[in-house]
Amino acid sequence: MIKKAFIIAIIFSALIFPQKSKLKLINPMSSLPAFYFDFFNHKNPDTSLTALDVYAQIPFNKIHFYKETDGFRGEYTITVSVYDTGKTTLLQERIKNETVRVAQFEGTQSTRNFNISFVSFNLTPRTYTIVTVLEDKDSKQTYTVEHLVKVADFLQKVAMSDVFIISPYKSGTPNKIIPNISRVITTKQSSLPVYFEIYSDSVRKALMTFKVFSDEDTLKYRTVTLQNLLPGKNTVAYNLDSLVIPYGEYTISITLFDTNSSPLASVKKGFSMWAANLPYYVRDIDKAIEQMRYIATVSEMDTLQSKRSYDDKVHAFYDYWKKKDPNPATEENEFLLEYYRRVEYANRNFSHYVDGWKTDMGMVYIYMGTPNNIERHPFEIDSKPYEVWEYYELNLDVVFMDNTGFGDYRLITQLPAEAYRFR
Repeated sequence: MIKKAFIIAIIFSALIFPQKSKLKLINPMSSLPAFYFDFFNHKNPDTSLTALDVYAQIPFNKIHFYKETDGFRGEYTITVSVYDTGKTTLLQERIKNETVRVAQFEGTQSTRNFNISFVSFNLTPRTYTIVTVLEDKDSKQTYTVEHLVKVADFLQKVAMSDVFIISPYKSGTPNKIIPNISRVITTKQSSLPVYFEIYSDSVRKALMTFKVFSDEDTLKYRTVTLQNLLPGKNTVAYNLDSLVIPYGEYTISITLFDTNSSPLASVKKGFSMWAANLPYYVRDIDKAIEQMRYIATVSEMDTLQSKRSYDDKVHAFYDYWKKKDPNPATEENEFLLEYYRRVEYANRNFSHYVDGWKTDMGMVYIYMGTPNNIERHPFEIDSKPYEVWEYYELNLDVVFMDNTGFGDYRLITQLPAEAYRFR
């Protein structure tokens, strides 16, 4: 390993050697949300209050598992607190302890494996602040989300609950419906399955109009079906078939009309469509291609950037990464996922005057991954702020200096040629 004295000599020539602080950098998880959450307003037939269900979808990689004789076990607590809008008064609270068991270690690290927790409240219709806290029992790591939620009333002759994006299901098996709390579907799916409830005061016929809008409010999909309503609660599980849209953010709008085309009720829900096997945080294919400059050759970049149509770009992008897939037999391309996880981490942690992936720290992180250790020296006597990233397996210390004093750390170490290889 490069001697610390040599590093210090590079940085400054003063004879004062101030105390250094060491910080162990834990290998960061994906910068996807720590957990997903969703809310479901629906009518409670036993009270005038509205039932509000709060769901949380916890990826296994946010749970700390420990070994048992027959597998691995993780435990966490979900606390859901209901406040007034000013968050000055706690009105209700639910605490739920959960245990998750996994047979194989690989399953504990997956972002695709998850557990769904939910709690329910009966509330007076108005707006509340809902605070949801996830705490891993073993590591004591906590994650918190906060959201303003409008609790609806169901006093109209015809009313609708909130709508759930749900996991694909077989027709005729409504009891098998599983909510898709993340509200993310992939281009592998040819349909968008949804679930909601309709409350009617009498027998009637209603036309259900389903529309899907892009985030620019452009209509991308429309279908209409007839629904026979009975008095009370009517459950609806419906597949929007032949849904062919590019990845991005969308809103589904469901409106009920009577036979005279007068609107009766409506509800909306946001969801995301993402390309299969593409990391969720890759939202722009042009930017994703630009971010490949640390791994693709000049000629490969020219080929990718020369594609004109969206479809051609996506196909070329997939073809490139498919060749680098370390395990083609699996659904995930671990190489691609890791590369863009590093890009996203760099953007979240190293952005300054430019996107984090373009900075020197971002470049080194993308090429070389998480350092084994970081020494941070933000306040030194007779020295500008600097950091030392230590890579034990490469016997390499990488030094960054903030020459401006504004957090703009620049690489001052001459890296060997082998460092410029994604590892």
